[in-house]
Amino acid sequence: MLGLKTFEDYSIEELARYIDWTPFFQPGKCAAVSGYPQRRAVRRAASSLYTDARKMLRTLIREQWLKRAP
Repeated sequence: MLGLKTFEDYSIEELARYIDWTPFFQPGKCAAVSGYPQRRAVRRAASSLYTDARKMLRTLIREQWLKRAP
C-alpha cells in the first residue's frame, strides 16, 4: 500500500495488544553495568518503567485521550 491510510474509530484497546515493549528496555542493555547489584537495579527500573507505561496506556484508553480531529 502506498500513500496515507486512515483508520477511523479504530480501537486503541485492540491496538494495545500488539505493542512491542522491547524498545522500552533497549537503553538498559546499553548501560555500562558491572556486578549483580547494578543489574538488579536495572531490572527493577525496567519493571517500574513497564508498569508505569501500562498504567498510562490503560488511562489513555479509559479516558479516551486520543480522538479524531473534527
